[in-house]
Amino acid sequence: MSLDEFCQALRLFAERFPGDEQLYLIISGGEPSIIPRLCSYVVAAKEMGYRVTVVTNGFDPETVLGCEQIDLVEVSLDYADPEKHDAYRGVPGLWERAYTLAKRLYPRVVVRTTWFGDNTEDILRLAEMFPGRVFCMPAVVRCGSTYAKLRMPWHVRLRLRQAGVVLARECDHSRFATIDPDLNVLVCPFVRIVVGRLSHETLDRLARLEGCPASKTIKMTPPK
Repeated sequence: MSLDEFCQALRLFAERFPGDEQLYLIISGGEPSIIPRLCSYVVAAKEMGYRVTVVTNGFDPETVLGCEQIDLVEVSLDYADPEKHDAYRGVPGLWERAYTLAKRLYPRVVVRTTWFGDNTEDILRLAEMFPGRVFCMPAVVRCGSTYAKLRMPWHVRLRLRQAGVVLARECDHSRFATIDPDLNVLVCPFVRIVVGRLSHETLDRLARLEGCPASKTIKMTPPK
């Protein structure tokens, strides 16, 4: 996705919400920190009035830290144990990079974690490391041709809430229009079903999908 295509997409989305209403852009992955031009995209969005969040696994912390125009950084940490986290992500040393990035940014950071069923204690430890800044949602799993969220038991939800963890009440991505680098609109980042090419008509179709209302947030996977 070129910078011109990126700006065109932002303008199209802004046309749906004219006036003084605040618009939000989330740049996620793939992995934004490996994009050398990341700051150029952030600056372009800021100049168009968007508040910008970058969701990163911390692969290249300096790229993220070097872009001061970012309004909020969300760092993905799924386990408090470095070995577990790195084994799940498949990148040796990734936990240390992500942890260091989150610590350097704290409190202007959200630690984003996914509940897999085996990492409740890890999330509680992350809540101790980053008080008030941990957000958790259950994993989305594929079941044949359908997708479903893992069901989090009530006692687990209670423990996490008591520790100050913010829990997603439903799939938070249902509020977003997810755009891939080829300008396709997806149902959500986890359900890679293409609704259509980016257009007002496609966004109207997305808004009519049950559980996927359009909103004032656009979510883009990183440009190539």
